[in-house]
Amino acid sequence: MAASRTLQRLVLDFRNDELVVRCLYRSKGDSNPGTKGRRREVSGLVRTGLEQALEVLEGGAEIVGTSGYTVREERGAYELHK
Repeated sequence: MAASRTLQRLVLDFRNDELVVRCLYRSKGDSNPGTKGRRREVSGLVRTGLEQALEVLEGGAEIVGTSGYTVREERGAYELHK
């Protein structure tokens, strides 16, 4: 039941030779953790979230702040088009 899940946040963490994606979502809790069904549903949320992010970035991005560290962290404000 993909409709019972709502994507809240995606965090992309680039580590050496891998990409770690953390997905925060709301769920009604109707499927068990670790099942193939849950894995498919969360993969779908991640895929949709990444597609939406790419659409927004193609329209232009505005940098709204920096962290001030030597290794920079840029934060952007983007409006999702549904």
